Amino acid sequence: MERRFLVVIAILGSLLLDGGAVGATATASIRLDGNGLGIVSFGASSSSVTNRLTAVLGAPTGHPSAGCAGDYSQVAWHDLIAQFRNGRFSGYRYLAGGPAGVSPTITTLRSATVPKLATATGITLGDTFAEVRRAYPVLRQSGSDFWRTASGIVFAFDAPTDPVATSLIYEIKNDACPAAL
Repeated sequence: MERRFLVVIAILGSLLLDGGAVGATATASIRLDGNGLGIVSFGASSSSVTNRLTAVLGAPTGHPSAGCAGDYSQVAWHDLIAQFRNGRFSGYRYLAGGPAGVSPTITTLRSATVPKLATATGITLGDTFAEVRRAYPVLRQSGSDFWRTASGIVFAFDAPTDPVATSLIYEIKNDACPAAL
C-alpha cells in the first residue's frame, strides 16, 4: 500500500514539474467571459490580474497604448490584451496578431493565435458567423461588423459579401474602451 502511494506521488510530481496536466488545466481556465477571463474578473487590480495571467501565460509580450482618453493602460500576452482603467481590470481584446493586428485570413486566424483561447461555448478566432449564431442564438448587432452577446462579449467579423456563410471572427472583446473598437 505504501509503495503504491509513493508511485502516485512520484507521477503527480512529474506532471507538476513538466507542466503536464496542471499546465493544461490552468491554460484551459482562461476563458473569454462576459465578466472577465475566467481566472480573473473585471474590477480586479491590475497587479493581481497581471500576476495571475503571467503565472499561466508567462511574461507579458508588451504594454501597447490603449489609445483611449483617460487613465487606460494595457498589457499584452501575444494576441490577448488585458485593459485597465484607473488601475482596475476593465476589459480585454483577443485579437489576431495582437496589438499590431493581422489581415484576417483563415491561416492567420486559425493557426497563428497565441494563446489559444475560447468562450465557454468554444467560440474562438477564425470561427464563422454561422458558428457564433449557433452558439449564441441571441445576438445584437453593435456596429457594421460587430455582434454582441447578452453577457457583453463582442465578436468582430471581416466583411465578405455573404456574412452568414463566410464571415470570420478576427477579434473577440469585452468592455474595451471605445477607441479600441
